[in-house]
Formats: sequence, C-alpha cells, structure tokens
Amino acid sequence: MKKISLAQCFSLLNYENMKSLLPLAIFLTLFFTLSYPTPERGTYITGPGLKPQHFRLPCQYFHIHESPSDDISVTIQGLIDERRYLIHHRIFRSTKDSFIVHYQIPPQIDSLEIRVFSNVTGEDINGSPVTIKERIYSHKCICPEGDFNRWLLRTCGETLDLQIIKDFAFFPEDIPWNVSIILDKLKEHFSNPRSQSYCHYLLKDNEVYRECFGEHVGFNMFVDSILHYLMRIVELPDVEFFINLGDWPLTRKETSPSLPIISWCKSSEFSDILWPTYDLTQSSLECMGRQELHIFSSRDHSKNTVWENKINQGYWRGRDSNVERLKLIQLGLRHPKHLNVGITRYFFFKEEEKELGVKEHVPFFDFFKYKYLITVDGTVAAYRLPYLLSGNSVVLKQNSEYYEHYYSKLIPNIHYIPLEKNLSNIIDKIEWARNNDDIVRKISNEARDFVNHNLLPHKIFCYHAQVLSEWRRRLMNKDRIEIKSSMEHIPQPKDDYFHMQHCSCETTHLKEEL
Repeated sequence: MKKISLAQCFSLLNYENMKSLLPLAIFLTLFFTLSYPTPERGTYITGPGLKPQHFRLPCQYFHIHESPSDDISVTIQGLIDERRYLIHHRIFRSTKDSFIVHYQIPPQIDSLEIRVFSNVTGEDINGSPVTIKERIYSHKCICPEGDFNRWLLRTCGETLDLQIIKDFAFFPEDIPWNVSIILDKLKEHFSNPRSQSYCHYLLKDNEVYRECFGEHVGFNMFVDSILHYLMRIVELPDVEFFINLGDWPLTRKETSPSLPIISWCKSSEFSDILWPTYDLTQSSLECMGRQELHIFSSRDHSKNTVWENKINQGYWRGRDSNVERLKLIQLGLRHPKHLNVGITRYFFFKEEEKELGVKEHVPFFDFFKYKYLITVDGTVAAYRLPYLLSGNSVVLKQNSEYYEHYYSKLIPNIHYIPLEKNLSNIIDKIEWARNNDDIVRKISNEARDFVNHNLLPHKIFCYHAQVLSEWRRRLMNKDRIEIKSSMEHIPQPKDDYFHMQHCSCETTHLKEEL
C-alpha cells in the first residue's frame, strides 16, 4: 500500500475529524520540525541536477536559493578519459530570490564537479562544491537500472500524487483488472474509428509493444517517446495499459463495467486516469533540445520585459475552438483599452470571421510583453497553461470543468486570477489588477514557484512512472504478460549514432544483441 504525506492525510479528512486530531497534528508538526534540519541562512543549492547519476534527465538542473543578488558564478566540469572538460550550462533568474541552472551531460563522464560561488568573496555557497566520483551517463544511453522499485523510491519518493490516488480510487481494489475483458469492452464502446483513437500498450523485458485502434493514431509517437526514455534509465516492470490518443476523455463514470484508460485531460464526469499532457511531456524530453517552447525557455524569454515595462492589458491569441473564445473577441472589440485579443485561425466558426476579424500569428514569447495573460478552454483545457505560469506575467484563467494532472494543486488568487466561465467579470478583474499591482505581482511570483515544485521535468517523468507502477499493481495477470501476435514491436530509436558510439553500456548492449 502506498504511503501518503501528512498534509495529504489531513486534506482527505473533514473538518470535524480534524478538530479531534488537532493535538496529534501539533505533535507531529513539532516532531518533523525538530527532526529535520532546515538549510542554513544564506544562499544554498538543491535539485536533481546535483545528483545526475540518480536521475538521468534530458537536461539536468538545480536551484540556487535565497540569492537576490546576481553576483553568483557557476562552473561545471567533467572528467572524460582522464581529461577535464567544462560542461556548457545556462543560469537565469527563476524568482526574485532564486536562479535555475541547467546543463546537459555528454554521452558519459567519469566524474563531475559543480561549483557555485560568490563573485564578491570567491567563497562557495552552502552545499558547494558537489563532487561525484562515479560514471554518469546521458539520458540517451541505453543504460537502465535494474531495480525499478528502488529507482522509483530513490528518485520520486514513496508519496503518490493526490491526483493519482483520486484517479485510481474510482476503481475498486478488490476487482483485479483483466486486460482482455477491458480491451473487448473498449472495442464495443468506442467503435467509431473516426472519432475515437486509443492504443493498447504492452511493456515486457523493457521493450515496447502496441496495437492501436482508430484512424488518427499519430500521437502514439509521444507515448513511445516517454516510454523509451524511461526504459533507457530504468527497467520498467512488465505491464499492459490503454491510452486515449485524443484530447477528449473517453470513459464516463456511469460506464459499466468501469474501463480504466489513460488520458491527458478530463472532467469530473469521466473516470480516465490522468497523465501529463503529451505537449508538456515532449517539451520536458526536449529541454535544451529541438523544441523551442518549454518551461525553462518561457521563463528565460519572459525576463526580456520586466514587470514595470509590461503593457497593462489582457492578452490572448489562439484558434476558434470554443464559443467562449468568440465571446472574448467580442469583449475585446467593446473594450480595446482593456483587452488585446484575437483569433489567428478559424476552423469551427468560419462564419464569424467577417464580424470578429482575424489577427496575425504572434510568437509565444511575445505574449510576455503584456502583464495579464488570458487562458480560455479550447477543445478541452488549454495545454499552454504551464508555459504561461512559468513566465513573469500573471495568468487570468477561465473557470472550467476540464482539468489536467496538476490542476487540483492550483489555488485561485494565489497562483492565478480566476475568471467566470462566461468571462463576464474579465473587465472588472483587469481593473482590479491595475489597482492592486503589488498583489498581482505576488501572484505571478507564486505561479513560478508552483511551476518549480510541480511542473519541472523530473516531476513530469515521476508522475508517468508512478501511474505505471500503480496500474501494474491492479492487474490480474501481472506476472504472466504475453505479447499478442497483433502487436507491433517499437524498438528504441537508433538514429543517434554519436551516443551509440560513446555510451559504453550501450555498446555492450548492442554487441550482446549481435
């Protein structure tokens, strides 16, 4: 049985129960406060990039805390074949009192040293230097750890995210999942190949197999990518699961029998089990890679326009994929001093183009020239929200029945400014924001802090792994998983010859195959 944190325990209790447990809560709070030392006052460092041998991330990163001054320097050196090399890194301000440093590991290095020091005194800050005297591999090397449970505990902890607990709680634990029956029922319920697409995945001996159903299955490449990445760093347990490839959730709660399937977004009417969206996952995999838009790039580019120089208008650009977006444009036409909004492409409501007009496409990073960034549902929840929260503007978010894996942790008026679903209060909210600039700026800072704690790549990858672990626990025949003849084997990509030549573990792996 998975453990949950003390805070999670109390969030699951009602008020009356909590009153009776107040003395226990006080005792435990004092116990944990006294038992676990806090960092010394002053600047200090934390983050997965300080232990890259434990979590091989596509880009490693760590935080420099309590540093309002910019007089900080970082050096990262690796030892390769007894020669010392400087490793390229980037450092940029994350919040008003912290920085993020990120870097990439070459195919393999024999040791690593990270130094963070003051430019004024030359002295290392708390926790520096970090010296790792063991071989470290790139995330592209096929060098998986053998013990999945040990890796999961060490890198992700034993506390499950509350959203995972809630999603799985819908399905009775005393009824094991029979994959064959679930697949037959999915085929029965979702028989229209044009409107529903999903895949049956099977992981065995750290290899990927799948069979997909429906006409539009191209998004399976995003599922393949995250599975291949995880399999390069750890041997995943044998498991079978189903994933919806569309934006719309699939299984309503009244469906009988209950059909477990993974989706990227849902509402309270659906029982789908959430995974981080394909967009956020892929941007995490491509950090410092081919994808321009990710959590770090949003933060980095947004600093080009400081708070005082931002335009005091609500800003939005997007497609016409929701009627509320049309309402937003109508409001913008009536209140041009408050709103700079526009639809860049019509698909669903082409007849409205003449009246509402069309605006030219604007690069995403230019959004941060504006102080108030609006997010309105599209087909479902707008997947761009993590990147808006990561920048240095403030988000005005429409109330919505749709949510992603992290929404339950977002708090209105703490992490974003809430808007009515019909947007009726948007002008009042912008007026309020203009008159309460200090409060609004604090909301912007809290949003970036939220991203640091919940949406950075290691959190995204842990969420995937924890869902797979919990899913396997529910299977009826978890120890007798067999590859179906109708399934396609999806091997690890072999297009990165540089890593294939320089990862010693991968070289051994390939020789064994030959």
